Amino acid sequence: MFKKNKHPQKSAQNDTQKVVEPQSPVFPKAPEAVKSPEKADEKEENKKITPLKNESETKMDNKMTETENTESNLKAVPSDKMNATAKDTKIFSETVEKILKVGEEQNNLTVKLIHDSIDSITELTEAGNESFASTEAAFNSIQENIIKIAESNKKNNLELIKGNQRLEEVKEKIKSNTEKNMKHLTTINKTLMDELNKLKGEYQETQKNGTL
Repeated sequence: MFKKNKHPQKSAQNDTQKVVEPQSPVFPKAPEAVKSPEKADEKEENKKITPLKNESETKMDNKMTETENTESNLKAVPSDKMNATAKDTKIFSETVEKILKVGEEQNNLTVKLIHDSIDSITELTEAGNESFASTEAAFNSIQENIIKIAESNKKNNLELIKGNQRLEEVKEKIKSNTEKNMKHLTTINKTLMDELNKLKGEYQETQKNGTL
């Protein structure tokens, strides 16, 4: 006969402890690659040979790159466009010179007016023909006129610039429409000549009838 187990719970625990979980196999680690001392030395040597660029060298490189880009952009511009731009620049420069010359002449006249006025005031003061108050009033009046002349000159210069710009625009339009304008003028001239010949014929007919 089998003996009864007095401690069934303890027996169950023993059975549980006897179960062994399977373990994964452990492989040996591969040996690490040994760095060659020669390559490490070469790396250090390269660091010594190629130092970092300082700020001024970096700016110089950027400037050279910018210059190369500008040159390539200039080469990409058509020559006829560059010639037209140069011509427009020359015309503008000549216009500015003319305006400055006109302004200089006006300024010279203003300076002359100032000196003439001062001479007049000096003469009046020395002669004693007018009191100091009237002399001061005359001086103030002259000064106001000088300011007005200066403002007028400035306004005239601006108007001259605007007028010159308009002239340039009109000139370009005339250039672009030259053939059209010539054709139109030819048509008008032919019409006028036809009318003139018609009037001549009528006049001659009238003269002929009058003589008869």
